[in-house]
Amino acid sequence: MQSTHLARTKLWIVAFAIVYWLLSLLTVEYLHRSYVRDYLAEQQQWFSQKLSLIRANIEAKVNADILLADSLATILSFNPDVRYSTWNLLAGQLAEKGEYIRSISIAPNDVVAMVYPLAGNEAVMGLDFRETPAQLQAVAEARMSRQITLDGPMSLIQGGMGLIARAPVFADPPKTHDIGVCAA
Repeated sequence: MQSTHLARTKLWIVAFAIVYWLLSLLTVEYLHRSYVRDYLAEQQQWFSQKLSLIRANIEAKVNADILLADSLATILSFNPDVRYSTWNLLAGQLAEKGEYIRSISIAPNDVVAMVYPLAGNEAVMGLDFRETPAQLQAVAEARMSRQITLDGPMSLIQGGMGLIARAPVFADPPKTHDIGVCAA
């Protein structure tokens, strides 16, 4: 009888050890998964913060360049019959201030009449937006909203890819007499 009692005790000890081992294994697995989940969440938050900072920096730089195009549109609204030499000087100074401005153009009556710099942008000169439906739609949107619009990324007429900021130009203060669009 003592041997059965001893065998039963050994069986209980073995069963207890197996249960203890399984519970320990499950606890370690749970803690490991919890740690990995927390670590991944922390990494995701870190990357999200970094990407938000990068996005904010890009937006700030693009907005700064867009405001330069709007400044030129404002100048042109006071002097819609600007001479080419004056245009070249104004556009050149604004382009120098813009970090990502590739070219600046003015399109009275939806036809590009002046572009800065001319070198490398010859294909843009004389472009009639009425003959390029995709660009005409963006020009019309800027005109209708009476605000700067941003289009792109898109293939540029002069080659390459880029964003185009379009600022409508009006000759009178209540913004009813449209004279064209300024693009950068």
